[in-house]
Amino acid sequence: MRDEPTSRGSFLRLNYVFESRKDRVEVSEIQKFNEAIETTKDSLGYTLTYQTPEQFQKSQRRSLNWSVAAAALCFFGTASYIAYRYFRDSRLAEPVPLSAETPTKLNGIGGWLILLAIGQILRPFGFIKMGVDLWPQMFNTSSWRALTDPIEASYHPWWAPALLYELFFMIMFLVFSVLLIALFFRKRAMWPRCFALFAIANLLGIILDVYLVHHIPAARLSIGASLGGLLPSAISAAVWIPYVYRSKRVRATFRN
Repeated sequence: MRDEPTSRGSFLRLNYVFESRKDRVEVSEIQKFNEAIETTKDSLGYTLTYQTPEQFQKSQRRSLNWSVAAAALCFFGTASYIAYRYFRDSRLAEPVPLSAETPTKLNGIGGWLILLAIGQILRPFGFIKMGVDLWPQMFNTSSWRALTDPIEASYHPWWAPALLYELFFMIMFLVFSVLLIALFFRKRAMWPRCFALFAIANLLGIILDVYLVHHIPAARLSIGASLGGLLPSAISAAVWIPYVYRSKRVRATFRN
């Protein structure tokens, strides 16, 4: 079911297209079919609003969405403070002693750890790009209202929770990724555990994001696109988490 409204001057035409992909309904699917029909009927509606030229001109002005900006700033400040306190308190009084089977020559960032170092340095830029992509929808009052105000044509009840989740997800993992860089290059003993937690939480966060976006028809991704976003994180977690826990170089390096 889809609608394709068109307009020409003061003439508005609402085109509704319904397509049935089966020529019959099985007995076991009648209840599900009826629910789908009711949902379709509920979508057969429209809302027309009128704005004076002055109101339209005012709505077109780009103004900062102060409520979302203040919430984002408070969340960023809180997350940064927690990360700073954790970094400061995570240093051990004495380095962890090396075991007999771990040679001292492995102490240092080398081998496969170089790849991890490059990945961790680049990771914050991915979250920064995510924030840049969210900026027009989140921090512009007109764009935010168009998606979250029930009187607007592009409104959907899942837009607000999905966008707010993506914003706070981006902020939290941006701060977390910077914390990981600091722990890594300071060779803190807590780095392997934090890295594993980051990889797992990031994967779960992406899954939840896909679930939220799936409820919004205008933003819904295909199965292939959804898997394309999940697979790199899943493969990365499956490869690097066992490595950081089993690598002798990691045990020899991260001891502070």
